[in-house]
Amino acid sequence: MNAELEQSAYVLALSQVEGLGARSLLRILKIFPHPDSLVEAPSELIHDKLGEELSRIVLLRLLGHWERAFSSAQQLISRHIEEKVTPVAITDSTYPPLLKLIPDPPALLFVRGNLEALSSADTVAVVGTRNATERGKEVASRVAKYFGKSGYVVVSGLAKGIDTAAHKGALEVGAKTVAVLGTALDQIYPAENRALAERIVSDSGALITELPLGRKSFKNAFVQRDRIQSGMSLAVMPVQSDISGGTMHTVKFAEMQGRLLFCPKPLASEQGRKQYAGIFELIRTQRAREFQAEDYESLLALLQEHKRKLLSAEPGAVEVPVGESKVEAAPEGRRRVRKKASPKQQVALGFAETEPYTRPPLTDEEVDKMVEAVRQLGLDSNASRFDEAVSHVRKKIFGRRKSKRVASKPS
Repeated sequence: MNAELEQSAYVLALSQVEGLGARSLLRILKIFPHPDSLVEAPSELIHDKLGEELSRIVLLRLLGHWERAFSSAQQLISRHIEEKVTPVAITDSTYPPLLKLIPDPPALLFVRGNLEALSSADTVAVVGTRNATERGKEVASRVAKYFGKSGYVVVSGLAKGIDTAAHKGALEVGAKTVAVLGTALDQIYPAENRALAERIVSDSGALITELPLGRKSFKNAFVQRDRIQSGMSLAVMPVQSDISGGTMHTVKFAEMQGRLLFCPKPLASEQGRKQYAGIFELIRTQRAREFQAEDYESLLALLQEHKRKLLSAEPGAVEVPVGESKVEAAPEGRRRVRKKASPKQQVALGFAETEPYTRPPLTDEEVDKMVEAVRQLGLDSNASRFDEAVSHVRKKIFGRRKSKRVASKPS
């Protein structure tokens, strides 16, 4: 077994020690980076470097039966190699450079496909709901195609809907794409995307997970993989998401990790759909910057500037204050004033929308159904209670309503 695989076996052996969390594991690796450096260290040195509690775990639960633990890890690593899965330790040169910088990076990744797709720092995550609209999927594909053609690796989660569209968009323009899984590589989920997973691998992309072959997924595994999607990316681009959608886990990790957040401008014809509730909330609260096709070049400049900032900082040290992801104003004398487009001229990511969206009037049947629902809930006996219920429903669906004073404030 070569040195890199032995290193992977060392990290795997550490990860299987009961009571040893991810951060403690990384602390051990920083002080004792190779197996020999730990195995040959005097117990007094281990105690001095790691402290009472952590040194006791290492000495009793790992080094107390080191040969068996290391041999078992080597066998598991060999099994992955036989299955064409490459273990990549955080100490390896091919480990995603941006992922190393988050507070809780996976100590070991299992990779099928092109390792070069991991080693780039020019990466963007295009993510969104499984319950995507057809137009939403088209937008995700277009976003992935643009950044893919611009030399960026497109990261997503292989889920149905937006993720699938993002991977396919990148593949269509010959770009590399990485799918981050919440399962082991022998349990591709969803099953309907197995063919897409194979295509990603065959077209110079990669599938990655922190779960070894044979390990069953668990309740929190998909939330944990979301930190990897954002962590290995310069920016996260949510295309569609409800207020409480799973995509919001990736958004929250991006904020904690100091990653940029960009949202494609929602199409006017779909602005009433629940798939955009979370996107509107991100834009309204300035947690994310809205963009459309004409903003692409400025986004590329922001990404490169942010890459320099991330790679020059201490791990976990970069934060993005609210509003920083907005494009900086041009110097006086060169500033262009962008006129607000009329509805007939509005363009979002290449989708020309010839008419503003207007919903057809409610039918008598629809009104009767709502009246019946109100009566069944007992809201027809008191007008104040009815108004209060309507207010709660509005907030639940659309978020807090802006006051007229705020809404009329000039931009």
